[in-house]
Amino acid sequence: IKGAKDLGKTDIFEILTARGVREEEFLSPKGLNDSLESIREKYKEKGRESTTVGASHEIDDKNRVTVTIQIREADITRVAEIRVRGNKNVPAKEILKALQTKRKTWFRGGVLKETELEQDKEVVVRELARRGYAAAALLRTDVLPMRKNPKKRDKTAYITFFVLEGPKYQFGEMSVSGNQVFTAPELKAGFASRKGQTFDVSKYEADLQNMHSRYAERGYIFAGVTPEKKIDRSNHVIA
Repeated sequence: IKGAKDLGKTDIFEILTARGVREEEFLSPKGLNDSLESIREKYKEKGRESTTVGASHEIDDKNRVTVTIQIREADITRVAEIRVRGNKNVPAKEILKALQTKRKTWFRGGVLKETELEQDKEVVVRELARRGYAAAALLRTDVLPMRKNPKKRDKTAYITFFVLEGPKYQFGEMSVSGNQVFTAPELKAGFASRKGQTFDVSKYEADLQNMHSRYAERGYIFAGVTPEKKIDRSNHVIA
């Protein structure tokens, strides 16, 4: 194994063994390929997204194979700052505290991971939708990397989410149709959302889940609850 620094050789051997790549046994090409992919995933978990992992082999005159795993570890990028732009009414701190991606502090590594950043893009819009901005959109996400100290491998990144809040919506009248097991008042009694309240996508989804659960408790596990969201863009009401 060559080039492994951040990931211990013991960990790599455990991955190989788990996929059937062991010394003094027949070499499984599939097991080796699966092992290489698992090693790459381990590096992604550490924030080394672009790490390359390959393998070469030599066969001696006794038909024994020597496998060499070659690793080129990518640099870690640490988040120096996260900003939100375009938010006129929702404080940035309310959005940022919901994100998986965090800036580096003395007690937190602040490692930038692409998978988490992609999920956070959805979280940004959802946090706005939880506060009434149901038409909010993420316009773009800028990630500006830079290396503060050329002698260090780690890089620093500044992340900026550019959003469009749009108008603030309220809940309108919530109606139920097609119900036979429960009356409409019985179903609506369990709703978290109320007419006139600020629209909250999490409450809206909880109401749908609540109806699913009510039917499931009665044995109707395949009952369908299909939402029909009516958006009044003039009066900023969702019913």
